[in-house]
Amino acid sequence: MTRATLAAKLLAAAVASSATVADAPGEFPPGSGQSEVQAACGPCHAITVVTSARKSEAEWASTVDAMITRGAPVADADYDVIVNYLTRNFSPP
Repeated sequence: MTRATLAAKLLAAAVASSATVADAPGEFPPGSGQSEVQAACGPCHAITVVTSARKSEAEWASTVDAMITRGAPVADADYDVIVNYLTRNFSPP
């Protein structure tokens, strides 16, 4: 193995080990709203549909509204919790 190949593999391993929970394809980041988002989004969507999106608060609110009209199980008391969670974890930097 050449030094360049070894260096590339070490760099890839370091980047992979520094990934956040939000980057993990099978998990939502922990925090307030996690279970509500799993319950609302999980029945119909692969987790990556949510975790790969980057939307503003207004865009997340619009998305949640659209999903509710399609039958997403979101209680009125959970609406703000879900939008805040999505905004906090999946908005552009």
